[in-house]
Amino acid sequence: MIIAIITLLTSFILDGLFSIIIPFNYIYLFKTFFLLISLILVFPYLYYNKYLYFILSFIFGLLYDVIYTNTLLLNAILFLFVAILLSKIYLNIQNNLFNGILMSMLVIFIYNLFTYLLLNIIGINTAPFSLFVTHLISIYLINIIHFVFIYFILNFVANKFNITYVDK
Repeated sequence: MIIAIITLLTSFILDGLFSIIIPFNYIYLFKTFFLLISLILVFPYLYYNKYLYFILSFIFGLLYDVIYTNTLLLNAILFLFVAILLSKIYLNIQNNLFNGILMSMLVIFIYNLFTYLLLNIIGINTAPFSLFVTHLISIYLINIIHFVFIYFILNFVANKFNITYVDK
């Protein structure tokens, strides 16, 4: 459980740091979703405590709302939805690097699609859908690099300290 909280907290902080480091012109090109990626990575460590996983997803989504996006409950609900979706997907697939990368791409797409659609419905966003799709490639790039890096760190720490996780 501690490894999950540390991973989520670290990714939460890294999301903020990367938004400061990356110049404003490139923020959308290299948008980080490290916290969403971490939700994928920590699920195997909280597999037998899904209730805690859902609570952590909601709490970190709420923190993300308040600190980074200035929205209330949007990311909390989206993060909880992603957590529920991941818990259903993990019932049918094996926990490995390739499947994790595919889940990362799926989660980023779903998150961005829901956000894009909601902003269009409200009338805040007027960007064409083609722009949304073309930016996904660069968004995938930085987030998959983060996934692979954290995946190997978590595996190393879990093996070194005998931390159990589900590896179906």
